[in-house]
Formats: sequence, C-alpha cells, structure tokens
Amino acid sequence: MLNYIDMVGNIASDPELKTVKGSVSLLKFNLAVDRPVRSAGAKANADYFPMEVWNKYAVSLAPY
Repeated sequence: MLNYIDMVGNIASDPELKTVKGSVSLLKFNLAVDRPVRSAGAKANADYFPMEVWNKYAVSLAPY
C-alpha cells in the first residue's frame, strides 16, 4: 500500500524542469502550505515542502 497525502498551497520557487536518463522528465519546486491560525491575533506561518513531479505530469505542470 502506498502512502497518500493531499497538500493545498502555493508554488514558492521557480519550477525546474529537467530530463534525466535521456527521456524521463523531472520537475522540482517548493510548495508553501499555510499552517492553521489558532487564535485571532496570531501571525500566519507556512511550511515549505520540496516537491518532485515525474514524467507526463512534470511536463504538464511546468508552465505553471
């Protein structure tokens, strides 16, 4: 069984599209995900996650 996670956030760095081993596409970028604000006066913070997208999904996401 694979682990599955959904993250909703903003792309925080310029995506880098690379080709590895001749024909495999790889897209790397950082995703900023906001932490929930627990109190009214609290400052919003974000966590940054390094992301990798492979093959046809990398090519289709690269322009964004």
